[in-house]
Amino acid sequence: MQRKFEQTQKQLGGNNPIMDQWLHDRGKLIKNYCDLVQFSIIHIDGFFTNKEILPFCDNLIDYLSTGHFKLYNRLMNDWDKIGYTPTQEMNLHYCALKETTDKLLTFYDAYLNKIEDIKGSELANDVEKLGKELEQRFDIEDCLIKLILETFASYQKTSS
Repeated sequence: MQRKFEQTQKQLGGNNPIMDQWLHDRGKLIKNYCDLVQFSIIHIDGFFTNKEILPFCDNLIDYLSTGHFKLYNRLMNDWDKIGYTPTQEMNLHYCALKETTDKLLTFYDAYLNKIEDIKGSELANDVEKLGKELEQRFDIEDCLIKLILETFASYQKTSS
């Protein structure tokens, strides 16, 4: 996940401040996820409370919120200014992102509200599933970012 992120950052970073912020936030989430994986491995046979995973949960909800409420809205405002309407392909990617958001929020809700001790093995299993969802989301985001950058680049060529 980390190596793929670094490749994506090299490929897509530096083109647009909105995208750069998105990638920065993703890097922070990946680091927190890797820390959570380590924690779940170390404590696989133990029990713990949810306060050990709340930093990840906080970062996850920040990442999802920033993506939906700040970055997407800023992109839509930029598109409105140039009179652009998202393509069907962009809309499909956006819908797929919403699906991953729901699945990621399920993890967040489950661990945020846990009162009883959490089994390490339960967390390890959930963290593995979470990693797959994050990877899927990042792939969808990467496709969407590329489509958006291509759109802005083609617009700049035609408006020049």
